[in-house]
Amino acid sequence: MRPRKLNAVQEENVRAILRENGRTFWLASFFLPKASAEKATDLYAFCRIADDLADDYQPGNEAKLESLSQFFSKASDSLACFSEWQQVLFIRVRANTRSLQACVALIEGIQSDLEEAQFTEDRELLRYAYYVAGTVGIVMAELMQSKSGTATYHAIDLGVAMQLTNIARDVLEDAQRGRRYIPCETPVASIALGERDEAVKASIVSVITLSKAYYRSGLAGLLYLPRIVRPCIYIMARTYSEIGAEILRNRIEWSGPRSVVSPLRKTWIVFSSLPYCLWLLVKKSPTVSFSTHEKSLHVELNELPGINH
Repeated sequence: MRPRKLNAVQEENVRAILRENGRTFWLASFFLPKASAEKATDLYAFCRIADDLADDYQPGNEAKLESLSQFFSKASDSLACFSEWQQVLFIRVRANTRSLQACVALIEGIQSDLEEAQFTEDRELLRYAYYVAGTVGIVMAELMQSKSGTATYHAIDLGVAMQLTNIARDVLEDAQRGRRYIPCETPVASIALGERDEAVKASIVSVITLSKAYYRSGLAGLLYLPRIVRPCIYIMARTYSEIGAEILRNRIEWSGPRSVVSPLRKTWIVFSSLPYCLWLLVKKSPTVSFSTHEKSLHVELNELPGINH
């Protein structure tokens, strides 16, 4: 099935998904070459549509996710349950990536959100973060034209880090959907009611602390990417990691409004990042035989696609 072009209105649908739901990446995407930005925007829109099938549940969403899984595993080209512009979008995403196994694993992770989640261990948390975000890192590294396996390891870690940030930020919202991704023993029902619990706070701090190791690894891998795309990924990672810092500054008030990074602070991050971005633009890539990846970060992710064994 060959990718077709979207009309102007349909293209705007895709861009609107990024602009309204992925503001951090939307900001950073201005630093990408046009072709890379378009492919990355398509990938984000695909992920958002698939994720909404679990978060905004409607009867028949299970069948839609299974249809997507079959489509990306090339077992079927049937996407009849989706609108025309969504079908064209999915076809474009599949045409632009060779990492179809990662796409299937991503959908598998989203399918798991249709069930209750009550994590008690970091291993469960990290493997979930791999499925729903580390896989996106695999595809993104490919779309950014990385030719290094080491870059993929670091890209997985950046995806995991960003998902850990999401989890630390969305504790109340997730609990109201019957999910507890933060590893603790506090009943989901209690969290959903916003009942104060020191164990919940401690777990959020633990998740943010854990994310820092994965952010460090993600950023260490930027040198394996083409120079022109490095600033975008750096700014996106710095801005997103700031959400964790904001949660800590707000004294982990998880039962109140979501912690967000203000436009003023985002602007400061962009401008303060410029000197390092210039360095990224001139720094040579490591030799093919050189690896900066810390293998211990993937111990809990053993046997998953793309992992540093």
